[in-house]
Amino acid sequence: MKFGNRINRLAITGWVLALVLSLVGPDIWSATVSRPTYRLLQRAEDLIEKSAYQEALAKLNAMLPKLESDSLDKAVILRTIAFVHIEQGKYANAEKALEQSLAIDVLPDKQAAASRLTLGELYASNGKPDKAVTLLEEGLSRIRFPTGQQYLMLASVYYQLKQYQQAKAYMNKAIAGKGKPDESWYRMLLSIHYQLGDYKKAVQIAKDLIERFPPNRDYWLQLIGLYQELNQYEKALAANEVAYNQGFIIEERYILNLANLMSYQETPYKAAELMMREIVADRVKGTLKNWEKVADMWVLSREYDRAVLALKKASAVDPTGEIAFKLGRIYIEQEKWKEAHAQLLTALQKGGLKKPGEAHLLFGMSCYELHFNGEARKSFVKARQYSNTRKSAKQWVEYIDSER
Repeated sequence: MKFGNRINRLAITGWVLALVLSLVGPDIWSATVSRPTYRLLQRAEDLIEKSAYQEALAKLNAMLPKLESDSLDKAVILRTIAFVHIEQGKYANAEKALEQSLAIDVLPDKQAAASRLTLGELYASNGKPDKAVTLLEEGLSRIRFPTGQQYLMLASVYYQLKQYQQAKAYMNKAIAGKGKPDESWYRMLLSIHYQLGDYKKAVQIAKDLIERFPPNRDYWLQLIGLYQELNQYEKALAANEVAYNQGFIIEERYILNLANLMSYQETPYKAAELMMREIVADRVKGTLKNWEKVADMWVLSREYDRAVLALKKASAVDPTGEIAFKLGRIYIEQEKWKEAHAQLLTALQKGGLKKPGEAHLLFGMSCYELHFNGEARKSFVKARQYSNTRKSAKQWVEYIDSER
């Protein structure tokens, strides 16, 4: 979950007059802005409503040198200048003006708190999360009833700082404080719990998102991933099948993940059918690895004829003898000695085998069954050179010699 570099533009229309009225009262001129400043702010508001920002800024800036350096008038005008810059998207200028306004330290509490929150938001959007979090915390502490949006901003900054516990606390406050939270708020909360490694809670949020904001494939994919993180493969498979049936599982990697889950959950037959269907649909590539995977699934299902067909597809693109070896092994299990002999011979000639000893042993067995005893003995002698087949190969050699 990334915190965006774009902040919400703050509404200017009516703001200046509202600020002035909050500062000015007929009987307390000594504690408020002066009449000239009041009139200037009114003129500035008229210009802002007409989008005459440069003229408004010119008038406001021209007034600054005439004011006392620590006066309320100066703080208010600087704050107004900041919001004009925000309206224009000039956030660096807005930062500077707000910093100067707050440095005078004479704004009433409500306006000072609002200014801190705005400056904090500017810091956050301009890649200064450390400075942002201080201002936002200060601003929120001075507000009696913070809004969900304000809590969200602070949660976002803590997330940016990778302080996920604090982010979670403020995100929960944001959601609790709003009647109908936005979808993005739940996404943020889901991301926070994922970063915290609290996958059980993340599962609850993902399921809530699926229920509240259907249809959304991303939430299904996240839910599946979370179940797998929790090693709850049965639930992961169930969610995956629902998502697949709804048309959300369309990329190869997600289809392969579904097939692997099926196979892992002792339904290799369904997994092989899925793979075949998706290869035909061209959503899964007919690569050596994928055809080999299909063959393994058919073997686990004891569908040897189908496994043979898949392996023949794989053999066409296999530069080594590995696939021919697998075919030979299947033929051995089916006692199809002639076919086994041909495939195992091809495997040994092509080479690059992971288990050459086993290939020599199986080739020797096929030779023996076809009554090629001399060729069988040579193959068993070669198999005897490998530790994993030495014992069996030795017994075969002794058996053939005893027959002689």
